[in-house]
Amino acid sequence: MVLLYRLLLFIVGIVLLPVWAILILFNIQWSRMRFAISEPSVIDSRKSIVIHGASLGEMAIVKKLIPIVHELYPKHPIIVSVTSPSGYKNITETMADSISHAVFLPVEFTWCVRRMLKFTNPELIIITETELWPNFLLEAKRQNIKLILTNGRMSDRTTPSYMRFKRMFAPVVQAFSKIGVQTEEYRKRFINLGAAPENVFVTGNLKEVLDIKNCTQEAVLSARAALGLPQNKRIFIAASTRPGEEAIILSALKLQIGQMSELILLIAPRHLDRIPEVEKIISETDLSFIKKSAITGTLSDDIKVILLDTHGELSKLYNAGFAAFVGGTLVDIGGHNLLEPLSAMLPVVFGPSVHQQKASADKLIRSGAGKMVHSAAELTDFILSTYCNNSLLEDKRGRISQLLSGSKTIKDANRDLISQRA
Repeated sequence: MVLLYRLLLFIVGIVLLPVWAILILFNIQWSRMRFAISEPSVIDSRKSIVIHGASLGEMAIVKKLIPIVHELYPKHPIIVSVTSPSGYKNITETMADSISHAVFLPVEFTWCVRRMLKFTNPELIIITETELWPNFLLEAKRQNIKLILTNGRMSDRTTPSYMRFKRMFAPVVQAFSKIGVQTEEYRKRFINLGAAPENVFVTGNLKEVLDIKNCTQEAVLSARAALGLPQNKRIFIAASTRPGEEAIILSALKLQIGQMSELILLIAPRHLDRIPEVEKIISETDLSFIKKSAITGTLSDDIKVILLDTHGELSKLYNAGFAAFVGGTLVDIGGHNLLEPLSAMLPVVFGPSVHQQKASADKLIRSGAGKMVHSAAELTDFILSTYCNNSLLEDKRGRISQLLSGSKTIKDANRDLISQRA
């Protein structure tokens, strides 16, 4: 099956050769690095540790792994690889001081993979979540590079696809010396796919490892100042929204806006290239809005919506809010990181489409730190109750503290996973 995969890659490569030649010639979307043609100029000859996260969503996991890897491998340079431009941009903007280099994971052609492995020279490659690239992983295994999978998951939606091609993916999961997964159910799925049971461990979800020490009064004041908020205003945050969700959220806001006169909605689209589209959606309401990049002082009293149009600020701006919605859940996407708002002690609301975040959604619902809603009316009820009822809000914050008490256990389990060098 792997040979068939490589044959298909070869055929695709021949067909798309003219297109790729143009991409490489003009280095469109970092294509030279994607094909491992241009390499970082100052990577030294020491053995490195490569941590791979597919895109922006996995960077939260990568950031938590970096200090663990520094502790366990203090003499090794750390290289972070990605597959998306947004992930690469996030690394260069937020992790430059803690890693050696950022690179793109190469396309799956064997010669590209070998060049990337040659110039990064890894002793260990840590893969986050479920990035099962057959050529890359099998070539690394062939070169006796240790492979570890952390924060592994296999959702209800993706499992049938993996099982359909089990003959191809079985040797891929068997290439890992250790596999750390989020739940016992995911452990069973990796074993069914072909991983050795003795190599698969339940290590928890690293996205649950949240540092509430950063949720200080100073952080709150800084976030509010960054948004130009008058003292009386309160922020509800709609994070990582997808097409179709902004209209629902704005509708929820308008349903009870008379009872929430001091409320401002912060909308943070998942992808910034949608900013013009979201501007148009807000403009079609009668709600006054401003883009974050245009805020220069205190907001005027008529502003009801702030549109976050800048990279890398959302995690800090959570500190200005009282509650948050996480997107990709009211439309059929499967959800984004439902737990991130907890770092600012914000109760979380989300829609029913959570197949990519099922374990997190279950945990939030069981603990009472979050709630699932199915309509604009239900979302309005959640916003209104957390806006008006301070005792309810404090109760939810207490539940968040209890939920996050397991962070140290998860961090220690992943440290143990990575430290087993055998």
